[in-house]
Amino acid sequence: MLLEGFKVTKYFGGLLAVKDVDFSLEEKEIVGLVGPNGAGKTTLFNLISGVYKPTNGTIKLNGKDITKLSPHSICNLGITRTFQIPRPFLELTAIKNVIVAMMFGSGKSMSMTAAQKEALHYLEFVGLEGKRDILAKNLTLRDRKTLEVARALAANPRVILLDEVIAGLNPTETMWLMDLIKKIRDERGITVFWVEHVMKAVMGLAERVIVLHHGEKIAEGSPREVADNSKVVDAYLGVRYVF
Repeated sequence: MLLEGFKVTKYFGGLLAVKDVDFSLEEKEIVGLVGPNGAGKTTLFNLISGVYKPTNGTIKLNGKDITKLSPHSICNLGITRTFQIPRPFLELTAIKNVIVAMMFGSGKSMSMTAAQKEALHYLEFVGLEGKRDILAKNLTLRDRKTLEVARALAANPRVILLDEVIAGLNPTETMWLMDLIKKIRDERGITVFWVEHVMKAVMGLAERVIVLHHGEKIAEGSPREVADNSKVVDAYLGVRYVF
């Protein structure tokens, strides 16, 4: 397994956010993480990426214990992420946002000329090369979300944590982002761990789905297995998902 968690638990004071969650991701796998608001999905991502430290449990990347490492150390080892609300440097251009992520996230040392050339490659990969010189504050929501993905890729990850990259997008934009996620896995060989509420996207693309509710894992399996799980229907879907 490339990324694993064992009995991962997080308390904030007396509030339980994540309880005894086990998870595992193989190389080049797309795994969806779903559940109601407040289920602990983003908290789990924060634990994996080092923003929070687990109260209990262990997280490993390629067999190495990363549970107590800092976010930048975890990033340098190969785990990057996006955020529900894009967090670009608003007063920097798209290409400069990617350069910052690449030079500080990947640990590479390079000249500015080389950095600009490589950053443009990532913008081309996500379809933003034509907006390289636009300030991030002037980009559309879709383009900010796409820039967020480009910045995560620029840190040269083995695993990318995608946090609701499709939320708020129209159907055409949704299909485009789904294609990009598949492209990340297929063309770059990156493992994808993906939080999403747009079930059509998750069920149509993820090979495996993990479901959280009140901080606990209540189901895991193929999209069809999860959709047919009565606990998942009651806690999250409301009705059985129709493929």
